[in-house]
Formats: sequence, C-alpha cells, structure tokens
Amino acid sequence: MTDLLDLSKEQTITSREIAELTGKNHADVMRDIRKSENPYLKVFGTESKFALSGYRDLSGKSNPVYILTKSQSLFIVSGYSGELRAMIQKRWEELELVFQAQLLEEAERKFIRERARTGAEPMTTALKAQREDAGKEMKPYHYSTEHDMIDIMVLGVKAKKYCTLNNIKREKLRD
Repeated sequence: MTDLLDLSKEQTITSREIAELTGKNHADVMRDIRKSENPYLKVFGTESKFALSGYRDLSGKSNPVYILTKSQSLFIVSGYSGELRAMIQKRWEELELVFQAQLLEEAERKFIRERARTGAEPMTTALKAQREDAGKEMKPYHYSTEHDMIDIMVLGVKAKKYCTLNNIKREKLRD
C-alpha cells in the first residue's frame, strides 16, 4: 500500500483477471477487448482509451495485458453469457467493498491524526503557562515529552510508531 490511499485513482481490473473469472483464454479476452475498443471510444471519447500494459509470466516472458476500468470491463463482458457477466459484476462488488473499507480506514486515520494535531497546541500552551506560573524554565525537551504523552493518549502509540503502523511517510505530526 502507498503512504496514503489515492482516492483519485480509479479502480481497475486486468484482462487476465477477467479471463480467470470467466474461464476464457486470456488471448480470447484480449481479442474481445481489441474488437470492442473502437465502439467504446466512439461513445465515451478518446480519453477513455483502454490501457495496455505488460506482465512477465513464470518463464520471464513479457506478455500484454489490458487494465480496464469498471465501465470498460462491463462493456467488454456485455457480449458474454449471463453467468459470465454476473461473475464479473460480483467481482466488481467485492472490489468496491474493499475500496469502501479502505476509505473508512483512511478517514479514521485522518480523524485520529487531526485529534492529535489539534490537541497538541492547547496542551503545550497550558504546560508552558503552568511552568511559567511555577517559575520554572521551559526546555525544548519538555515539549517533546508532552507531545509523546499526547500521542500515546490520542493515537495509542508515539508518533513515530503510529507512522510505521499506518504506512505514513515520516512527516511533521506535531504541527
């Protein structure tokens, strides 16, 4: 997984996966895609061109594979039997459930992160005021220690470990 879920990226399915799900030969699925691309582009426009990529098989040989959006894949299988279309539709529903779960996880991470971030400034301001009232000098490590305590209270772990556990690039968590 990347650092943060790229919500702008459209979900895709490969021609190989369509072949596996439908029990068709990959070469036949590739042929169906090539035959269907022009009619699809006439309706959806040239910016909807089917993405051709490649993969290496077990022997190391490079082979072509199409990467299709939901719309493209459903268009391709619209000529298949009802059962095969249903199998592809079911797979898309599974992919969408996974994507929704990823969205929820990302939203929860952002919410927790924001709670830690917004709670830090008032807590450090209060700490500084309390130390000044007591006539004590404020050292830089006091802020670090306080932030670690806030992170543990809000995130459950220190910031560095939170970043590691959630595949977040080390960033300035204490803004």
